[in-house]
Amino acid sequence: MAVNLVNGRCYLTPVVQTLNELKVHMTGRHWEIIRRTPFAALTEIEAVLQERALLDSLLQRFDGRSSKFRIGASLVSFRPQDVGLILGLRCDGNAVVFQKKKTHSPFELRYFSRSYERNKDSIKNTLERIVRERGEEENFVKLLMVYLMGTILFPNTSCSVPVWIVDYVDDLPAMGRFAWAQATHKWIMEDVPQAAARVQARCAGNKTNTGYVKGCSVALTTWFYELTGTGKKLHFGKTPRILCYDLSFLWISASSSLEWRPEKRAPVPAGMVEKLRLRRGKPTGEHCLGFILSGLHRDSQGIQLHFPVGKDERKEK
Repeated sequence: MAVNLVNGRCYLTPVVQTLNELKVHMTGRHWEIIRRTPFAALTEIEAVLQERALLDSLLQRFDGRSSKFRIGASLVSFRPQDVGLILGLRCDGNAVVFQKKKTHSPFELRYFSRSYERNKDSIKNTLERIVRERGEEENFVKLLMVYLMGTILFPNTSCSVPVWIVDYVDDLPAMGRFAWAQATHKWIMEDVPQAAARVQARCAGNKTNTGYVKGCSVALTTWFYELTGTGKKLHFGKTPRILCYDLSFLWISASSSLEWRPEKRAPVPAGMVEKLRLRRGKPTGEHCLGFILSGLHRDSQGIQLHFPVGKDERKEK
């Protein structure tokens, strides 16, 4: 029987596909404006898969009292600073308010006067239309920022971008004054306790719909790989950290077993089991990474539970 795994809303494959189609028509003027925004690095992101099994396992191990994740024998925090390193966003600055202003800018009135225009597909269609129009480069970049924020940083459980996002793109240079790492972290962590409760209720044998987790779930799963160094990273030395990952799969689930398939360039970590047979009747273990999460220990497995920061990244932050 299929397990009702939790799902996220951060689907990078269609976003990357859209970006690649737009880049064919983008000019130097477009890129000049994009580089003045805090999200320029997101235009280079690869189609990192949303790994539902890993996301589900992490939520199984979320401790509501401490708001930390139990990995092996440790309770570990997923911090705004980690989000900043993974996505290349600043942690300090003005707070982002998740509330729509009452005033409407000319940009908003032109592109978002109707509610359906906040639909992600509608924004994509508008981007594809105006990318070729001369003199519309700044409006194109503003729309692109709305699209990236609504699909990568602040996806919600609907098909539309949050209404408040439009308020922050009207003044592109001013966007750099805000603490986007703090906001991205807050957006997903507001939803994690409720999602974790549903997943844990399912693990206890209760009938429940695990549903979705809003926010940048890819940042959370990338944090796990950065934290444990389990071999998924394909590139080294790139910043932000999300650029070190791409469309590759590490984990597969088949019948009642889970296999770890490391990339050719990534050796199996010391002491790591390569395959584990799980008991039937335990679907939460059958489709998740519970055995790896439970097996991580600071000494016995040779894996350090820390989030290393390079010299260049310390300088930037």
